[in-house]
Amino acid sequence: MDTPLADTPGRLVYDPNHPLANDDGFVVAPTLALEELMTDLIIAQRSYQANTNVLNRARESYERALEIGQ
Repeated sequence: MDTPLADTPGRLVYDPNHPLANDDGFVVAPTLALEELMTDLIIAQRSYQANTNVLNRARESYERALEIGQ
């Protein structure tokens, strides 16, 4: 199945021992900006932690409100 995953063709890396190397010994490697990916990952992780904290605080507040009503 030859479906491109991105608009960029990738970059050629010389690795003649790689199983996907062409006849000239080149492999197409993805063009990823690892710095951007790591930054996005850290932002997503911190957002998840913040949302979890908000949900925990809300649950505690609801539990206390139920205790007051008893």
